[in-house]
Amino acid sequence: KVSDELVEVYFLGLQDFAIEEIEAVCQKLLQIAKFFPRIPEIREAIEGDPESRGLLAWETALKAAFDYGSYA
Repeated sequence: KVSDELVEVYFLGLQDFAIEEIEAVCQKLLQIAKFFPRIPEIREAIEGDPESRGLLAWETALKAAFDYGSYA
């Protein structure tokens, strides 16, 4: 059984995501994880790993530079 305190901790740790995102990711994680997923695992499953996020940010910056020109 999950305590009310643990539910509150997960709520606080994941409150910046839509409930639909959390539910979808948790369904997948519960099928493949050996243990109950922790908050960082859920966040990474939603956001992607840091390397993927960095690559996406770089691609976005390059696209903006090509679309709108340089700032100089």
